[in-house]
Amino acid sequence: MRNALNGDTLGDALSWVGDTALAERVDSDFSAECEFALLEHLTPAAAELLDRIGARSRRRIVRAPEVARQTLFAPTLPREQVAPFVASAIEVEAALAGAAFAAPEARWSALGDVVLDDGVPRWWPTLDDAHPIPLDFGSPWAQRIDLSGRLEFDEAPRPALSDDEVRGIHGRLLEVMGLLQQLSPTMSRFVCVCTRVLVLQVDPSSHAVASGSNGRFVGRSFITNPQSPGATIDCLAEGVVHESIHALIYGESLRSPWTDGEAAVEVPRVESPWTGRALPVRPFLEAACVWFGLVHLWTLALHQQRFEREAAHTRLMRSLRGFCRGSLVDRVQPWWTEIRPDVLEAVDCLQARIREAVGDAR
Repeated sequence: MRNALNGDTLGDALSWVGDTALAERVDSDFSAECEFALLEHLTPAAAELLDRIGARSRRRIVRAPEVARQTLFAPTLPREQVAPFVASAIEVEAALAGAAFAAPEARWSALGDVVLDDGVPRWWPTLDDAHPIPLDFGSPWAQRIDLSGRLEFDEAPRPALSDDEVRGIHGRLLEVMGLLQQLSPTMSRFVCVCTRVLVLQVDPSSHAVASGSNGRFVGRSFITNPQSPGATIDCLAEGVVHESIHALIYGESLRSPWTDGEAAVEVPRVESPWTGRALPVRPFLEAACVWFGLVHLWTLALHQQRFEREAAHTRLMRSLRGFCRGSLVDRVQPWWTEIRPDVLEAVDCLQARIREAVGDAR
């Protein structure tokens, strides 16, 4: 039976002062779903190989969003290609663990963080052991993401990041994760639990630095144009925290969607008090949770003076404003009967906590 989403529990998790119990529970439940779906798509040979590889390698396969996309959800691959895709992912992990492996072509891990080329592994730069988030700077899986968010895939070619750009981005990500750890070990741990792979890509259609995720690739976050001057430390920090909160929500709502009926139709209809843009009902509710987490990120940043003060203040004010412009749940009143009651209560609780804190600060 599904656990109700408690507003205080969610608020504690996203204020970065408690523990990561909620994130750990959602991650564990979602991983169990992923593993069950994976086992249903194994050939006998792949099942035998999976049983022989170590726990770390098995965990990498189970946590790979590309594998879950083809096994847990309706696959985008033709059904007869799903089992070979999964078998290839297992073979790569087995080879990385030391098994003999020969392939006529380069093979990428399902996480996109390493390629086996003539049997030799070539890894993208990795974060430190304290922040074990796989990074993908340009695997085939990364290159086909639709960065606009409108579709799942985009086959249009895009520029690759240069070696110098990869090194520079990697250095800034190390700095970001170190700063998040200093602000709050809870926040740093939350990001690591909820982010199964972080993808970095050039978006030739825009100069903006943006982040994104997709509910069918749970735990896959991406940041566009991280090589640009606009990819500042505060910008990257907000991006990774922002998308990790979405990942938590995607996992939590897997078997019990937040909306149904008309409310579940992805048509923009609710004006965001943060951006002024119209959003579908579910993304509007998710946004409230994301902005709550960002309020607390930038409050901590200002208090501890870990980021450039003006940038942190600007981001805090932007995150706060939507909570101070009338009731959030009243904006979705026409769809109350089609929204999980515990979600409505949780969003209302988050707003109440923010407004109480703002009132106390005056």
